[in-house]
Amino acid sequence: MASGREGTNVYVEGWVNILGVAEALKLADQAKDLTPGGIRKAFEQFKNFDTGGLAPPLTFTGTDHRASMAARIYQVQGGKMVDVSGWIELPKDMEYFGK
Repeated sequence: MASGREGTNVYVEGWVNILGVAEALKLADQAKDLTPGGIRKAFEQFKNFDTGGLAPPLTFTGTDHRASMAARIYQVQGGKMVDVSGWIELPKDMEYFGK
């Protein structure tokens, strides 16, 4: 059971998802197109959307809805997680990773 001081990947993933959804909803609302199609168009405007370092900058396009193919490698040092790699990104190869 977590002590309340520990984060998990699920927590970070959820927070990043909400950051993205909130921004897409704002953009769709500003465009006066708060519909499923308008929200999709808003997401497709994301180019290097900043999540405050929780995830790499997110980019969506009309043909590729994968926000990121990147991750960091961490090492526990002195009881704390330390980023030892920076963002490592796989190429967005459509042949292997699909659309």
